[in-house]
Amino acid sequence: ADPAVRQMCEAWSAHILRYSRRDQLSINVALREAELTPHVIVEDNKHSWFHSWPHRNDRKLPFIFPDRVRQIAELKSGFEKTLKERNAEIQKLKTMLAASTAARQEMLASHSWRVTAPLRAASTAARAILTGLGRLRHRSAREASRRTAAGWKPAAPESAIARDLARDGFAGPIRLFTREQCDLILRHYRFGGPKPTPEWPKDRAVVDAFFHDLAMRPQILDRLADLLGPDVVLWGASVVERKPGQAHLVHTDIESSAPAGGFVSVWIGLEGTSRDSALAMITRSHLFGTPVQQVMHEAGLARETTGNDRILALARQRDGAAELVQPAMGDGDALFMDGRIWHGSLNTGTAKRTALLLQYARAGAEVPIQEPGSSDWPFRLTERRATCLPVLVGARPAAEMPGRPHGQAPVGSVVSQNAGLEAGAEGFSPFHILRGATPNAPDMESHVSVLAPGHSPHPPHHHVEEELLVVLDGEAEIVIPQAADDAAPRVETLRAGGLAYYPAYQFHTIRNVSAQPVTYVMLKWRGAPKETEKQLGTLALDIGRVAADEKPISMPKLFEGPTGFLTKLHAHVTTMAPGKGYPAHVDRHDVAIIVFSGEVETLGQRIGPGGTAFSAAGEEHGLSNPGTVPARYLVFEFHA
Repeated sequence: ADPAVRQMCEAWSAHILRYSRRDQLSINVALREAELTPHVIVEDNKHSWFHSWPHRNDRKLPFIFPDRVRQIAELKSGFEKTLKERNAEIQKLKTMLAASTAARQEMLASHSWRVTAPLRAASTAARAILTGLGRLRHRSAREASRRTAAGWKPAAPESAIARDLARDGFAGPIRLFTREQCDLILRHYRFGGPKPTPEWPKDRAVVDAFFHDLAMRPQILDRLADLLGPDVVLWGASVVERKPGQAHLVHTDIESSAPAGGFVSVWIGLEGTSRDSALAMITRSHLFGTPVQQVMHEAGLARETTGNDRILALARQRDGAAELVQPAMGDGDALFMDGRIWHGSLNTGTAKRTALLLQYARAGAEVPIQEPGSSDWPFRLTERRATCLPVLVGARPAAEMPGRPHGQAPVGSVVSQNAGLEAGAEGFSPFHILRGATPNAPDMESHVSVLAPGHSPHPPHHHVEEELLVVLDGEAEIVIPQAADDAAPRVETLRAGGLAYYPAYQFHTIRNVSAQPVTYVMLKWRGAPKETEKQLGTLALDIGRVAADEKPISMPKLFEGPTGFLTKLHAHVTTMAPGKGYPAHVDRHDVAIIVFSGEVETLGQRIGPGGTAFSAAGEEHGLSNPGTVPARYLVFEFHA
């Protein structure tokens, strides 16, 4: 209840959370800030209310001198190993050079080489002219980009994140993703999507729109505008895994190590994230103007055998206020870091830690690519440059990913009667309904399929899209394994009006074990992973279990909830009396309807049992029952 004690405790707690494992030092700071003087209890380890075990008067811990001989031997062994590896590399290069020289001499001595000398001379002259013109064009473009980048000057830091990053070189942790969002990212990383080349593993956003969409999330772009200005590009997206006990040596990212700055990296924990596995950083090191690899090289230190205390001492030679910090973090938490900061990690936890690394730069920056396997000073760079994707243009999100792999033309309103369909000779026939982009899903697809008795369209599989399957006619079994090799999968029987919902990467298939064909409609979609919680799991439902009320238009809810790609997926079953309906209107969500009995009129067409209609957000649509019996239909709403 003492305010001074409360102030001291709050200050101490804040200091511990910011400066990892500094509790014994931090308590003195907290006591001084609260103007408290601690009462000292002297313990003699003999006659004390605090101790109760037998004591020995002569018990003292022996002082043991460090074993310098062993330490020097370990260092020598490490240096000898490194020297042996370098000598082997040199010998390998010498062998390659000798072979190349011999091949060149053989070529120069050949008759064909002498005969084609005039042609080569002319070709060389032409290439020189074209190369010169190309360099002039590239130089003009680079100078224009540099002028654009240099012309933007960051305003005085006003936001908390800008102040923290300018002062310490990092800001956070900041919660960016939900637990369910992290799970979806991990499933996609491990089960689906194209992979970058081993030579450049930071290219995931270029080859996979899923990671590009993650890098474009508003909660990231809003902060980047404060840190980098109105025009920002994404140049790196990668996933980093560390097993228990695995270290990532303290380093400065080579691509963003230039002293001028203009780079921000966003490190987001996905699984196994805690204080014991999170990044450790040297505060204020972004202002040194020198990457840690260069500092250690000039000090004659090997990164593999140099501890954090020695690295911190090197940092404090440049700035006495530098600190080694390792913030407490959880899954979904992020650190925004200056690209020049000294950082590393050691997973001392008991589980594997996986993190997403998104790397950005001010527009106009050139991002070099290092040679594979090179990480020490002096840096070895290739002629390649990282592909830079615009994410902010004039402080607004870039409209589209260049060359988006799953880019689709917009889809509006579509009606499909789905009548008279039959399975082909192979026992399975899909019939296209729609495929395109909507305001709520960049990729929305629907088709109706007919499955002959005794057939299945495919073995259990999974995919990034979320999926709805609705049986229109007949009887089918849906198989829902937990994994590809699940020997006892969940099996559900669906008849007309039965439906299933599959989240992204849920294994599934359908099979017809009846004597009659089964007809079913499917809707699949994908988009940007949403910051949703309590997402819908796999569902198997029957609209026949939903009872209508006495209203002329009855709409009892079937299910509703967020998904990985939607803030809300809603379903209800409508029973509409003859002559009833609702006028034309516009929704902010996409709508799909599937008719099971009676008849409805929408979008200028009449639809009977088995027919479907789809209206994207912004498309005007109404619906009425022109028949003499009640119409019963299933409605899905897709909310971004």
